[in-house]
Amino acid sequence: MSNRGYGRNEAGAEARTHLFKCHRNEVKRIATEQSPNTFLTVAGDHTVRQHDLRTPHTCPSCPPPLVKTSHPLSALGSSPLTPWYFVVAGESKYGHLFDRRMVGRDLKGERGDPGTKGDDLVACVARFGRDAEKEASDRNAHVTGARMARSNGEEVLLSYSGDAVYRYSIYDTPSEPASRQTSILPENESIEAQDNNSPRLGSSSSGGTESTNEEELAIDQDSDSESEEGSQTSDEDDEEYPLQGGNSYKNHPVILPKSEYRGAANVQTVKDVNFLGKSDEYVASGSDDGKWFLWNKKSGSLLGIWEGDGSVVNVIEGHPFLPVVAVSGIDDTIKIFEPTYGTKRKSYMNDAEDILRRNAEANDHHMPLFGRAEMIATLRMLQASGRLPDLNEGIECPTQ
Repeated sequence: MSNRGYGRNEAGAEARTHLFKCHRNEVKRIATEQSPNTFLTVAGDHTVRQHDLRTPHTCPSCPPPLVKTSHPLSALGSSPLTPWYFVVAGESKYGHLFDRRMVGRDLKGERGDPGTKGDDLVACVARFGRDAEKEASDRNAHVTGARMARSNGEEVLLSYSGDAVYRYSIYDTPSEPASRQTSILPENESIEAQDNNSPRLGSSSSGGTESTNEEELAIDQDSDSESEEGSQTSDEDDEEYPLQGGNSYKNHPVILPKSEYRGAANVQTVKDVNFLGKSDEYVASGSDDGKWFLWNKKSGSLLGIWEGDGSVVNVIEGHPFLPVVAVSGIDDTIKIFEPTYGTKRKSYMNDAEDILRRNAEANDHHMPLFGRAEMIATLRMLQASGRLPDLNEGIECPTQ
């Protein structure tokens, strides 16, 4: 929190405000909790942070992030029934489940070296992915949306770019359980790499890869962070947001989906996904064709298609108590939907066959991560922040 002060609301009364500048890249998602004082954020700087309004600080002397991955993040989900869990995803073919109860030890700090905590404060306990055949055929796979069910705290939704929405259970048995390493020392390659960066052998421990193995919590990747400083995902990103290590969690077990939901096109922009209904009995997703889709969670059957935006639908949020849904996308307006009696004149279910065919073709020929609609949204954001001239005002031609 870099600023703490007081402002005034429309009624003229004083209102407390907070300004957070902890992330070094755009914040993609915010996950609120039962407590009014804490919330989680995820950003393109590869990190997940927990903010507490009761503990002020001055940026950039921010508390360390809960999680630091090796790839940019854009999706975050949590559930009030299991608040210790949260799932994150982004430019990786996996979603990752973290447990805030499993706090790692600061081995270097215990030896008297302050400020040398590893990249993660909490432990990754599982990965969510697809079958090997699907992964092999989709090399550019990444996840655009992630949610956890509010009613049970067990189910997870992931929306894959150029593919479908998948539902998982955090309690399912992984497809390929990771092998346990019985040695308390790293493998030979890890020892050699560490020895080149740190004079103290054993300052990093690989531990086991199962979620119950306490050695996993003691991983110290400070040496890796130093050696990977300046590593790149793209030249532009690294000029402003240099990477400092990060974890890939390659040895963690992978949980496969219980069911999938197809029909929406997810190629442009970052599509979110959501559970709807009092008991999370429905699954909803936006689409590149400006429509949003609703499926029965258990059967996977498509229940409805509605127009939600003039271009692309990105976000769908349901009211916590009423059968009301808010939908937004590229347009600068938010659409509100609620059930009505009579003929379903606004539904596109009569054209479902053609819509599903077109969207399937769009997914099969999906473009790179940065699509046209996302470019438009980014340009609008830059104009609003003053970092780009307003193109609507026109540019004087130098030849006239």
